[in-house]
Parts: sequence; structure tokens; C-alpha cells
Amino acid sequence: MAKGTTKDFKKALYWYEKVAFQGEDDIQYKVGKMYEEGIGVEKDVAQALYWYKKAGNQGNEDVMFDFELLLPQEEDLFAAGSVAYQLEDYSCALEFFEEVAQIGNSNAQYICGVMYLKGEGTEVQEAKALYWLEESRNQGNKSAKELLDALGRSLK
Repeated sequence: MAKGTTKDFKKALYWYEKVAFQGEDDIQYKVGKMYEEGIGVEKDVAQALYWYKKAGNQGNEDVMFDFELLLPQEEDLFAAGSVAYQLEDYSCALEFFEEVAQIGNSNAQYICGVMYLKGEGTEVQEAKALYWLEESRNQGNKSAKELLDALGRSLK
């Protein structure tokens, strides 16, 4: 380190994220670690999971150990899906939401249905959209019921 400079983890995270968004899996892993440990930022399990998933999807082998060490709960996975969705990383968001939907979360089931219907993160898949919307409706999700009613038979 050059004389007269100080460590600035917040600035480091800023630049790491710039590179991570370009698809560099080692940097995505480091960004996840920074969020997990609260280095340069407040601890944020959802952000850590998001970045670990991104790195893992590219074949980063270090990430799975850290991902599982976080012991993500249903709400953590849902929050990570929300992070991915807000970043417009729809395919990653769909992975998280589908994982939570399979556990039986009606909100995640509804979101999956809508994403499959719109083709967000995937191609439009009406059969999967209907499946998730019906699963959600069957658990009493009002939004799923309203959407299915509005769609009527247009998807069948």
C-alpha cells in the first residue's frame, strides 16, 4: 500500500460491484463475502446469497461452501430473489423464487407464475405460469386468484 493512503472498504466494494456486474465470478464471490461479513457495508444475507448464486452459476467452486454456511432460510432466499429482481437479473430471481415456491411459499408461487407468464428470466411458459398461479391460489393467495380470474380461459 502506498504511503498516505487508507483502506476504504466502501470504495473497494463500489469498484468490485462494477466488475462483478460485468460477470467476473471471482469478484462476484468477493462481493458476496463482503456482504456476508459486513466489510464496507452492513451485513446483508440477501445480497450475499445473490452474489454467491451469480458466482456459482458461472462455476466458481469456492462459493457453494459459503452459500451453505449461511444456512439460508426461506425468507433469506425470497429476499435474495427480490434483490435479483430489483437488479433486473430475472433469471437469477426466478431461480431463487422457484426454490422458495417449491417449499410452498404462496407469494413466491405467485411471482413465479407472473414471471413465467411475462417471460421474465425465461421464455413465456403458460403451462408453468398456470401451475404456479394455481398452486398459489390454492393456498388462498388473493392476487393469484384475481389474476387467474382475469385470465379466464385465455391461457387454456
